Amino acid sequence: MPPRSSKNRKSQKSGRVLELNLRGRVIRKVNESHLRAEFDSLSKRSAWREILQLCSQLGEQRASAIWITNAFFSALEATEQKQLLLTECHYAIQKTPRDPRLLSWLAHALRLNGRVDESVEVLRKAIKLAKPDADLFNSLGSALKETGAFEEATSWFEKALKIKPGLAKAFWNQSDLVTNHLATAEAIEAQLAKYTGPEQDKYLLFFSLYRHYEKLQNFEEAFKNLQQANQLKHSQVSYSRSDSAALTNRIIESFNANSHSSLVDEHQSSRPIFVFGLPRSGTTLIEQILASHSAVYGGNELTFLNDAGTAVQTQKRLSGAFPEWTSGLDESGWQQIGANYLRLIDTLPTENPRVTDKSLLNFRAAGLISRALPNAKMIHVVRDPMGQAFGCYKQNFGTGLLFSYDFEDIAEMILDNHKLVNHWQTSLPNHQYYVLD
Repeated sequence: MPPRSSKNRKSQKSGRVLELNLRGRVIRKVNESHLRAEFDSLSKRSAWREILQLCSQLGEQRASAIWITNAFFSALEATEQKQLLLTECHYAIQKTPRDPRLLSWLAHALRLNGRVDESVEVLRKAIKLAKPDADLFNSLGSALKETGAFEEATSWFEKALKIKPGLAKAFWNQSDLVTNHLATAEAIEAQLAKYTGPEQDKYLLFFSLYRHYEKLQNFEEAFKNLQQANQLKHSQVSYSRSDSAALTNRIIESFNANSHSSLVDEHQSSRPIFVFGLPRSGTTLIEQILASHSAVYGGNELTFLNDAGTAVQTQKRLSGAFPEWTSGLDESGWQQIGANYLRLIDTLPTENPRVTDKSLLNFRAAGLISRALPNAKMIHVVRDPMGQAFGCYKQNFGTGLLFSYDFEDIAEMILDNHKLVNHWQTSLPNHQYYVLD
């Protein structure tokens, strides 16, 4: 039999049929090319929940194509399910242990969960298995930078840029490590003049230029590039000030002084210390000070609270977004959230009696924390609004903290934060919640 032509193989692949299993309903059969188009459309609209729903309906078939795996993992990351992302990456690697693309995802998931050293080793393995890959080199450099290995990190960024001279992520990652700011700025300007990379990454080149021109004390040029960076990024994200303000009001209505116990629960752990506040408020410094104590382990930005709550919401089939679904919880439900969180804390590589959780936006969940973990401590860090606003505006936060790319959005978020500070101070026990200015 003669070998199939590439045209026939392409036709066969695009004609592959996948099955979507809708519980209690007839199985829906769909052509792979049509499903891929649907996934692409959902990704462009950041409809991550819908993507997760489709992946759930695909079941084991979601491991049949790397584009499905990429969409599934991207959706888990975008919905802050970092622990589940790590679990799913481990599961995928068990089936295909030498796939550099899956190893790259595993390394990313490890980093998101604070396991940076392990991430470095996985990336080294992926690089050995793959052809020279600029994106893998950049990822390894970024992970090494987080461990403090700045010299080796810089070498990997340089290798990445030799392969792909316009790699915006590499320019951004090395922007606070290089010393020749003028030469680097000129190199970035040259790449901008002929940029052919992903349009969604272009803003990183302007953020990089901001850093270099600031170091050169050319503040006018620095701020011009910073504005360009934020305008580009702001055009890519979907964020609503009114939705954020409405969420704040719903939280205040849902968690009042009557919804919390003022008593310490002698049967529950007092291990967690939550440190939260808006970005650039000083939460990292506070966590570092706490973690310098021999009894305290610095957990960094954990997603355990979200995981603990989502598990109970799913188990009890409670509909709605936060905080609406919490209205359906009885006392056992609140206790289960607390127990889930404490179990996740126990998975950390420490036996220290105290563990910090520096997930910033937990300031919205202080009422939930008080109810589910009555012995936990909370430190809400606030800062002068002007310094905080500019600190947010000049920082690239990637996929999170979408309010940070516009001064009006930042100002409204600061107002929302102060509104919650005032509410928590009057409704939460003072032995549990503390504001640090």
